[in-house]
Amino acid sequence: MIRVAHCVGFYFPEQIGGIEVYVQDLLAELGAFGVGGHVIAATNETFRQYEWQGVQVSRYPAHWANVREYSVARPHAGLSKFQQLVLDDRADIFHLHWWTASPGLERLKQIARLGIRCVVTMHVPAALCMRGTMLLHGRRPCDGLIEEKRCAQ
Repeated sequence: MIRVAHCVGFYFPEQIGGIEVYVQDLLAELGAFGVGGHVIAATNETFRQYEWQGVQVSRYPAHWANVREYSVARPHAGLSKFQQLVLDDRADIFHLHWWTASPGLERLKQIARLGIRCVVTMHVPAALCMRGTMLLHGRRPCDGLIEEKRCAQ
């Protein structure tokens, strides 16, 4: 069975919003096709794991991407605790749903180094669009071409 690690910034029951609902529904739909999955979500608290409506959830301290294991006696020496978490969950695909400075590019780079395929869903355009609307000049849908002069008008 293929397993997908869905990485989000927040998750149930602490946060309830569009991305959380989308991920919960996506997990259910993929499950109907025999694709397993779990959620990996950052927290400002300590690491914990729980089940939410049939979905395994791992809440990891946000700084784990910067914490590395250097003991050569341990398997995966040199990996971050975040990388180790994804490996422990046996993910075949890493799906990033939350693009910010924290779980964005650095998380993708770390997972790519593990040889795990990555998918990114941009739920909100703020990371790509200066306006945050994907509307060219605020009037019509943008074609996605990012040009400093055009976008800053």
